[in-house]
Amino acid sequence: AVRLFVERARLVRGDFTLNAQNAAAIVDICRRLDGLPLAIELAAARVRLLTPEAIRTRLDSRLALLTGGGRDRPERQQTLRAAIAWSHDLLADDERALFRRLAVFAGGWTLEAAESIADAVPPPVSAFDSLAALNDNSLVRQASEDDASRGDEPRFTMLQTIREFGQEALAASGERDTARDAHAVWFLSLAIEAETHLTGPAANAWLERLDTDHDNLRAALDWLAGKRDASNSVRLAAALWRFWWLRGYISEGRSRLEMALALGDSPEPVMERAAALDGAGVLAETQGDYDLAERLHRQALALSRERHDERAIAKSLENLGVLAFDRGDFDQASAFLDESLDLARAHGDRPLTATALNDLGRIAFARGDLPRAQSLYEESLALRRQGGSSSEIARSLNNLGFVAFDLAEFGQARRLFEESLARYRAAGDKWGAAGPLYGLAAAMRHDGDPHGAIALLEESLELFTETGDPRNAAVARLDLADTLRDCDESAKAAAHYRGALAAFASVDDRAGVVDALTGLSRILAQSGALEEAARLLGAAHALLAEAAPAHEPPDEPDESAIALLRSRLGDARFEAAYDAGRALPLARAVALATGDAGG
Repeated sequence: AVRLFVERARLVRGDFTLNAQNAAAIVDICRRLDGLPLAIELAAARVRLLTPEAIRTRLDSRLALLTGGGRDRPERQQTLRAAIAWSHDLLADDERALFRRLAVFAGGWTLEAAESIADAVPPPVSAFDSLAALNDNSLVRQASEDDASRGDEPRFTMLQTIREFGQEALAASGERDTARDAHAVWFLSLAIEAETHLTGPAANAWLERLDTDHDNLRAALDWLAGKRDASNSVRLAAALWRFWWLRGYISEGRSRLEMALALGDSPEPVMERAAALDGAGVLAETQGDYDLAERLHRQALALSRERHDERAIAKSLENLGVLAFDRGDFDQASAFLDESLDLARAHGDRPLTATALNDLGRIAFARGDLPRAQSLYEESLALRRQGGSSSEIARSLNNLGFVAFDLAEFGQARRLFEESLARYRAAGDKWGAAGPLYGLAAAMRHDGDPHGAIALLEESLELFTETGDPRNAAVARLDLADTLRDCDESAKAAAHYRGALAAFASVDDRAGVVDALTGLSRILAQSGALEEAARLLGAAHALLAEAAPAHEPPDEPDESAIALLRSRLGDARFEAAYDAGRALPLARAVALATGDAGG
């Protein structure tokens, strides 16, 4: 404790030393502060103006005064609060005013943000001079460069214990509501400015800025919702949806958007509401909630058509096109995306043009038209390289990687996946990064390295799961199960087939259900659970006729598996089990496969 006192004292007075004259006072200070590091730092910071003996005298008085009134608090907490109060009371009036106003920030702030709050609450105070004094006295701390949101903007933080004291002082001053309003206005402006950059080359820097201030943005949203400020709640949530999507805060973003939209249809601005509806739809669609996503996108489209906002119309049409594609309705998807592309080109909206081209490429790829898919992806990539974000460029590269793979250009596919992954990671885009990891796993399997593919698929699955994307998580899990089966890890493969089956069933992906049932049937056959394997194979084949080919058609009936089971069970037992499986409803087949029977 003494060593900490001396080190902190030297930060504010370089010539400070521990000597025979001040040692007793320093030891006594540390004892009276119970050795609490924060309390010791607050006291030591005062050597700029006071000797240790003077600090001890003043601290004795403050502790005696304050600890007597809070007997219900733990003794160490009483001591710490007293030390904070003592340091606070030694501040000048302007410094105390700034200190309590800074308590509105959650997770830190920049000098510019501090100045906005200092000026917005009457009477205004000078943030620059007072902030330096607060830093000198350990009531605020300057963050390291690694924690700063921008290299040229210093960032400051306040320890939680000190912030709680400051919030109490702010409430007692009568300034709380004004300060919280100013805080919300500042971060609303930040989010709106950031949103304009999230599809451009500066996206990574702005995503980092928003991530750094995410706690402040949450606090602003909470404050606006508590006030039932529908207008600014919708503005802020609409500006943040892409950030939430790209950084993997899918569930949180959905919740925040739904809360803002639920505050009412007015008086929030109509086009911001349309943007919030579209954003909520994208997040819902990402998590496989297709019915809700369609309702949200159609509401957004209706509002945009009412206002004759053709850019907004194009965005809603693009989102509806992606949704139709994910549902396997390629004709409807093409119609939506063609109209979106025409509007985007008419208005010279390069980001939206590139997005529509990319998504039309996905339809061509799903239909097996690789030359057209490649052409569309390349046109999209060219536009994105002219001024798109790292994530958007990565998306086109990833899609071109799958085209190259299907064209047997495996070296090119690998290069495209690797560049895509690097760009996604540079953008902090967890959801996006899961895609090229999946592609690289396919390349490794082709190169004869299934164990390397397993590691990549596990990472891809983890990212899809973390960001709340059940369908893509199921696809990654299915491929992981197939790869584990090839490596003779049957128990792990069976567990992943069951997990994939449950996930596919949850999003009503019949093609995925068929593939998972088929894979699990093979594992069960290998383990000797022959009748169970035959039932699941029968259930899978019964579903083939109604399985919509969402991205890839399900596997065709495996005649070799049928022949093997028939030979080992005999015709009568095989036919009975197989026919029983064909008669199972989907829910019953899933329950049978994911339960204990035959496992």
